[in-house]
This record gives sequence, structure tokens and C-alpha cells, in this order.
Amino acid sequence: MDLEKFNFIKEKYGHCASWAIWKEVGATPKSNMGDLNVLDPQQNPNLLSQLKPDVVFVGLNTSRNINDSPPFSNFHPTSPHAQDYKTRFALKDTELWGGYMTDIIKDHVELHGQTVVNYLNANPDVEEKNIETFRKELKDLGTENPTIIAFGGEVYRILTRNLNNEFNIFQVTHYSYQGLTKENFREEIKSLIERIETNSDSNSDSKFVDLINYIKEENIVYPMTWHEFYVYIKNNVPKDVDVPVPFILGGSGASDNSKREQFIKQIEIANKYGIDLTSQRARQFSVNDYDEFDKIYAMDSSNYANIISLARDERDRNKVDVILNESNPKSFQSVPDPYYGGENGFQNVYDMLDQACNIITQNLEKR
Repeated sequence: MDLEKFNFIKEKYGHCASWAIWKEVGATPKSNMGDLNVLDPQQNPNLLSQLKPDVVFVGLNTSRNINDSPPFSNFHPTSPHAQDYKTRFALKDTELWGGYMTDIIKDHVELHGQTVVNYLNANPDVEEKNIETFRKELKDLGTENPTIIAFGGEVYRILTRNLNNEFNIFQVTHYSYQGLTKENFREEIKSLIERIETNSDSNSDSKFVDLINYIKEENIVYPMTWHEFYVYIKNNVPKDVDVPVPFILGGSGASDNSKREQFIKQIEIANKYGIDLTSQRARQFSVNDYDEFDKIYAMDSSNYANIISLARDERDRNKVDVILNESNPKSFQSVPDPYYGGENGFQNVYDMLDQACNIITQNLEKR
């Protein structure tokens, strides 16, 4: 990025945006977070060469009023209570250091994310307006194919329901999430970088592209079950085109076109995150699983009840939980059927399970 572009971005978006570059940590993990000299090209001659406008981190909104603060103050707080320092720790010396940082909802100060979500639900035009502003912001950055990284599930859902067909969008835990350590966040960022690299490789995988095009373009008479559908595709596509096993192999009464689209969405999501489905198989839960596993997660209330019904004693019952209780404690929320989740059904289910599994991993690492 040249100096003219840098100053243009600073002038136009400096009140709500910044860059993922911070001064070196001092005596404490939060020290020097608000030192903006590091974002001054005159005081930091290497700054412009470090900037990566093709990496865009997105938060929900500002939690404090920074209108009277210097440009690029966002994500660079001086408050001792702010948690942004975890981001500095997580990104330091990685490929994502130097990325652009902004909020999807501009000029809306609110500490509590759920309050912002409620406001957006009641005022859908606000979300639409801010999405258009974000598109313009990306254009002003001069990046044609940015990697967009959402801080938290709410931001990710806003971005994917509006921009999923336009950009590569990834999600990480919000740095202010209670219980998230800076070390855990760094490990998550490392995993994110692997996912980005995998996604880049997958997007250039001609076999995958060939498969998607084949399903979309060929005049296929679709069978009645997912398994038959899979076998039919497997036997009819060119031999050099790999066909992953779908997430769902059960029967369905959906229309032929719907089967095709759902099949495509399943393998697209798996491919996006580098998940190999070829060896995945489902089986019924067995009472012997109580002896095999220390923790057992049910996807929904019906399966939870069925698993509990096989418990032999209180020790068995204490092993069982609904998986979304990890991300929403005591909610007993069921994972929705992605097949009926609309355009982003499979993506939304992946996000829910990914968040829950990250929490499980973090809790295990604390032991």
C-alpha cells in the first residue's frame, strides 16, 4: 500500500477502522495497546510494507465512543479492561499480522452484542445500509478477493447471509469471549491460517470444480435416496473426479433439484474447511459406548432422550449432554437440520458445531 492510499483510508475510515499492528508488548500483556505511533509512517518507516489490505478482520460494533479519539483507535484501546490484547498476542509473527480491521455496524456504540443484534432484527434496513458501506470500504481498500475474518458468530452470520457468494469468509472466537485465553486464541488463529490455506488450495482444485459443474450442468435423473444419489453420481462422473460421501445419506422426499442443490452445499462446506468425508460413516448408539467414551454429546433433544434411555446408572447419565449446551449452557438447544435451513443451512450448522467444539477443546486444555 502506498502512502496516498493509506492516508485516504485513514481520513475516510480512521474513525471506525484500524490495522492489525500494535506496538511491542511491555511490562504487562496489555501494555502499549493504545500507542498509535506504530501506525504513523513517519515514526514507523516499515509500516506501509507490513499492511495487508487483502486480510480484513471484522467486529460487530464499537463498544465505546471513539469519535473524539485519534484515527485508528479502534482495536487499540487504552482501557485496562479491554480484551483486544489477545488479538495482538494471537496475530504476532503470523501471516495475518498487518490485516485491515473494521466493524460491520458503523457509528453504533453499544457494549452488549445481543443488544446490537436485537436492534438489527428490529431495523433490517440498518444492516442493509451497513453492508453496502462495507462493500464500498472493501472497494476503497483496493482488494478484489479479500479474506474476511469475523470476530464471533453474530458478525459471521451477518456477513454470510449478505456476502457469502462474494467473498471467502471465516470465523474465529471473539477475543472478549469469557474464558478465552490469549494462548488459546493464538492456537485458534494458527488453525484459522491452516483453514485459509486449505480453502485456497481447494478453490483451485480442478477435480472439485469439475464435480460441482457436473452436478449442476448434467441432465441427471435423480434417485429417491441420498445413498442412491451418491452412488449414481459416483458411477457417472468421470473416474478422475472424486466424490465425497455426503453428510446425510438418509432418504428424503425433496424435489430432484433440491437434492442436487443440497448435495452441492454439503460437499462445498466440507471442501471449504478441508474436511475429508470419504471415510465417514454413521452408526447407531450402543450401550457399550458408555464404557468406551468419557463424554457423549447428542445433537438434539430426541437423540438425547434415546441415549439417556440406555443409561445403566447415574454415572452413565452424567456422561451425556446436548452439544450446544457447551456454547449456550443449559439451553438444550437442538442442532437444526441443515437440509431445511435454506441457503446457509449447512454453513450455519457447521458454525454452531465448530463453536461448540472449540469450547470443548479449550475446556479440555485447561485440565
